[in-house]
Order: sequence, then structure tokens, then C-alpha cells
Amino acid sequence: MPDISNIKFKLSGGASNTNPANSLGGAISNAIIPPQTTTVASNTTGLSVTYAHSNPLGSGTLHYYAPIAAVSAKPQITVLTATIGAGSSLSDTLVDKNSSTVQFTLTIGGRTYTEPTTYGQAVTRAQLLSNLATKINTDSAAVVTAVAASTTLTLTSKTNAAFTYAISAYSNYDTFIFSSVTNGYSCTYTIPANASYGSAWTVTLLQTQAAAAAVAGDSQAYLSWQPLGDAGGSKVPVAINTAYALAAATTGALLVSTPATLPTADANISVTIAIPYGSLFDDIAGIESLQGNTDYRCFYVKNEDSSTHSAIKLWCSQQPVGDDVIQLGFAAATGVNDIAVSIDNDTTAPAGVSFVATNSEATALNIGTLAAGEYIAVWQKRSITAATRAAVADNFELTLSAL
Repeated sequence: MPDISNIKFKLSGGASNTNPANSLGGAISNAIIPPQTTTVASNTTGLSVTYAHSNPLGSGTLHYYAPIAAVSAKPQITVLTATIGAGSSLSDTLVDKNSSTVQFTLTIGGRTYTEPTTYGQAVTRAQLLSNLATKINTDSAAVVTAVAASTTLTLTSKTNAAFTYAISAYSNYDTFIFSSVTNGYSCTYTIPANASYGSAWTVTLLQTQAAAAAVAGDSQAYLSWQPLGDAGGSKVPVAINTAYALAAATTGALLVSTPATLPTADANISVTIAIPYGSLFDDIAGIESLQGNTDYRCFYVKNEDSSTHSAIKLWCSQQPVGDDVIQLGFAAATGVNDIAVSIDNDTTAPAGVSFVATNSEATALNIGTLAAGEYIAVWQKRSITAATRAAVADNFELTLSAL
């Protein structure tokens, strides 16, 4: 499907006209008639939404994906598993066979951590590992980060380099030492059972240096658009100071402009889509609905794309919900880049314009081909029958197709 988001509807009434009530023919205006309005939540990305069409109404999300720096694999090293032996009168307090408290010293990358801090402090295995993790993580010079679980302490290198470590455990009764500088080294030490506790407990030392997956870098930034209730569209590569048409997965599109400097972090920006009531015709006054009325507006269809579009068709795909009727037409003598005839007021019919009901693509106005920068004037006629019923949101929809 061709991208036709740069075929725009523009007011008439001269280049500076921004008032739909004055869109009564004459030269093309610089003001766009938005098919949908957008309200962008506060953001600091510098991205701006300039146009929206065919989106479901409500809040969608503009996704920005910042460039990704490459990350090399880092070795993850699990160094300690402390397990209490299974026994009917099991104790979780780490003591030796004479009920003396055991003190651990862990040396990793030249940094030393001891727990408990002094002999004689009762400590469970979970407390031991948690306290060691806290000491490591609060040490600004530590070469690792630590995560403690009930029986394990997992250390992850802060750099891409492997490191050496040693662990020792002491009590007043026993002294035992573990140390290793070899990848994959493991050993187990069993402290004999204390009769009052009924079982032994073990300290297992295991080093595994399995590299975590590396992250491939991507210097490219991307945008995608996800309207309410729809899946996100494909990611579009973006650069600075450029406008991009972002298509949703199913229906709808957003035109977004990038700033001079792209954001360095990902962002999800809320964009609320609404219908721009009163963007062409004014409200129907009570006397007009009572007596009936016919009024007119002129707008231009302009190709602001860099490419030529052909087979352009325009029709009223949804008539107003009230009892008024919309018809379209253009003067036979008005061609591409011609200036539309002007009318003195909005109830004066433009000369030479034939209006037809265009409620489907089969009965659409056939605009034809517009090259880049070309435009053509189109007139709308709104017929309000006498004694028409009230409608709070009396909106209608125009649909444009092109190749």
C-alpha cells in the first residue's frame, strides 16, 4: 500500500487563513485541516507529532528506541553454597562440632569480607550470605556484585575480566581453608556432626565462569506507533530533523518529526487521538435546524509528498449522524493548481460547481493525478432539512485513496 499521509486537506481563503468559516474559496491556505487531533503527553524527547489519520480514538503510544551500545559478555561466577546436612534435629546456625561459631572470610579480586565480624556471633547460613552480599555491594571498590539466596551467594564480575578468589572458614576448634584460581574448580568440606544437633553440615565451593550473553550494539534509532487497541506497527529507522509517517499494525498512521539531537534513552510517549469537531463547518444554529439551511465550504487536496500519486479518489465514507447531508464537487473549469472561485458568504452556491452524493468509493470524486506540490480545489455542500433533530457530535468522515 502506498503511503498517502502526505496528501493533505488545506483550507481556502488565502495563505494566512486559519478560520474554517472563511474557507469560502480563493487561494489555498497554509493551514491543514487535521483528520484527527493529537494531544501529546509531556515529554523531553524533542519528538513532535504533526499529523494523524484513521486511528482509533483514545490514547496510543509512540515508541522511541534509542541506539544500543554493544555490551561484551561478562563472566558470572558462583562461589559459595552452604548447606546444612539433613538431620532430625537440624540446626540452621553455623557451628562446628564443639558448638563454636564459624567465621568466614571471603577474598575476591583483592577485596576481603568477613562474616560474622567477630567470633562468637551466632549466624544462620541465610544471614551469613545476606551479610556478605551487603558488605560486597556497599564496597565501592568491589570487583563484583553479589546476590544472596538462602543457600547460595552469586557473584558477577563488574568488568569483562575474570578474577581470583579465596575463601576460608575458622572456628575456635577447627581451621579449614579453601582457595582457587582455576576456572571450574570445586570442593566440599564437611564439618563433623555435633551430637546435640545430630548432623553434619557442608560448605561447597564451586566456580563457574560461564559467560553471560553479549548484547549486540545498534547505532540506529527507531520509532513505531501503537494506537489504542492495536498492535504496534513496524519500527522505522529515523535520523535527525526529519518527518516520518508511522503506520500502525492494523489501521491508522502518525506523522512525527525528529529534533536536531535524538534522545539517548528509550521512551514511550502517550498520544491521545480525537476528532476535530468544527474543523470545517460551524455548529448548526437552532434557527437553521428549524427552518433548514444550505451552506458551503471550499478546501484543497494537496500532494505534499515528494512522489506523484495517481488514481486519487475522495468520498464521504460517513454521513453526519444528524439529518444534514454532505455532498462534494468541483468546478468543471477548475483544474490542478487553479484558484477556486470565491463566494461572498457561506450560503451562496459557488458558480459552476456540480455537487454529487459520494458515499462510497464507487461514487467518489475522481481527482486523478497530483504530482509533488500540486493541489486541486474541492467544494463541500451541507444541506440541513427543516425541523432537523439535534445531534451533539454531528461529525462526518471523508476518505481518500490513491496509488
